[in-house]
Amino acid sequence: MTVQASLSGRLTLPTARAYAGFPSRRPGAGVLLDAFAQHRGWWGYHWAPPRPLSITQIIASGSLDAELAALLWLLVEGRVPVVVAAEPPLAGKTTTLTALMDFLPPGTRKLFLRGWVEDFDWLPDADKLGWAGWEAAMPTEGQPDAMDPETWDRQAIMRRRLMTERERRSSGGQADPDHTYLLISELSSHLPVYTWGVQARVAVRALQRGYGLGTSLHADSLEEVFAQLQAPPVSLSEDEIRRLGVVIVLRLVGPHGDTLVFPEGSIEAEIAPLQPSVRRRAVAVHYLRPLERDGKGHLQRRPPAVLATWDPETDCFEHFAWGVTSELADRVGRAPVDFERQHAARTTFLRGLVESGVHSIPDVRRAITHYREGAGTEPGQRQRRRDDPEHHHHERHR
Repeated sequence: MTVQASLSGRLTLPTARAYAGFPSRRPGAGVLLDAFAQHRGWWGYHWAPPRPLSITQIIASGSLDAELAALLWLLVEGRVPVVVAAEPPLAGKTTTLTALMDFLPPGTRKLFLRGWVEDFDWLPDADKLGWAGWEAAMPTEGQPDAMDPETWDRQAIMRRRLMTERERRSSGGQADPDHTYLLISELSSHLPVYTWGVQARVAVRALQRGYGLGTSLHADSLEEVFAQLQAPPVSLSEDEIRRLGVVIVLRLVGPHGDTLVFPEGSIEAEIAPLQPSVRRRAVAVHYLRPLERDGKGHLQRRPPAVLATWDPETDCFEHFAWGVTSELADRVGRAPVDFERQHAARTTFLRGLVESGVHSIPDVRRAITHYREGAGTEPGQRQRRRDDPEHHHHERHR
């Protein structure tokens, strides 16, 4: 059930911060933002400052459970792309995505895209993927994303200002797809730091070169994700969207499991989600099967698989990844038996961290590092183009 929610009484900004456990802005106060704070706008712009959470804090809150988090660990470690979708703001999209990035294999380069000023200088063949330069990226009259001259002038000024971001970020030349994970704070046109239009299209197409990708999107279902990315100005094909790997759909829910909806653009939408009675749940997690070829070389387009859903009656997750274990194992370059063993072991490990009260981000990161060292699960090896139809055709005919 979906309910239209509203604030009872007056909730001020200081009160909202207190609800969420946010620190005040007194001198010296702060939160752990590390590398993600270096990218302007990664956390968006809200009344309250960001509050990063570790994966164990997210599990303890009930947004995910240990079994689902362990599955995502294996997939992110294999650099499978991840999209975290939610319709309302403050539903936990960026918080969840940031915590999952701790599962990336050591040595992975996190490459933050630069929104409106992204020029793909790191992408070897950007032109072949549809990037024709700034002039082609400008919306023109009659296009669905066309802007009036005054709006475009303001954006042009903003682009010039944001170009200083390029000076801060050493591109280091072209990015090696085998060791690079692209990060986009949000797929939308809402802010200059977000990515949309032709830049979003080229970024998703870059996945066919072997890059990983982590991003977020304002959408309430997998169907909405497809609809937004297929429509102009992004205009991706269904086959291109299939490369996005995992789609996590988050919702705000009330104490009785009802989905909460706040008036769009209202003060309630910015503050009400911070109340302690409002919870966040991954209501559905999908695996998008990439386009592939069968043993005879025929193209196959299989429907997305559901990895997990959340039951509002029990406030528990139902898991279905067992039905596609062999596919997931192949995607990350593991044998199915090893994938199942690692999934079970990491589920137990994460549960143990939660039960032991290991919640701070530095402590969780150290624990993950120690687990990898002790379990001998240093990844580092990636199966070549697991989402490339030609790769699958070649593998089946070796």
